[in-house]
Amino acid sequence: PKRNPAIEMADIAVPKNRGFPDFKQEYDKCLDFLKGFKSESGGFKYMNALQSVANREQATIEIEIDDIKDFKDDLDFSSNVANNAHTYTEMFSKAIDVLMPEADKQVDLDVHDVLQNHRMNNAVEGGAFAEEVVTPPELPRR
Repeated sequence: PKRNPAIEMADIAVPKNRGFPDFKQEYDKCLDFLKGFKSESGGFKYMNALQSVANREQATIEIEIDDIKDFKDDLDFSSNVANNAHTYTEMFSKAIDVLMPEADKQVDLDVHDVLQNHRMNNAVEGGAFAEEVVTPPELPRR
């Protein structure tokens, strides 16, 4: 007999009581960490780094595991990040996409900007409203 696909998915779903983290809570911790971690000088280390990326002064965000360990002394979170780097890279990438500020100074257009503007113009000329055009978060990443 054929199995119902919904039942098959339920069969492989990870129960929350088996020691696996709640990934929604973990994602929220990623957001909280990026927004709230302060450097020794008192500045918001990762939000300042995001602003530098937005201003095109730097291209990457490097998250230090020691910073994660120090933030709110959440050893479970830092252990989860260290033991499952691939999943947490995705979570942090999505959190960065959400938190990325607009540039606060004039930046020169590059080929990515030209292609993005062209994509937007084509969609608008095709009858879409500018706010309806959804850009996948991976496209603006450089």
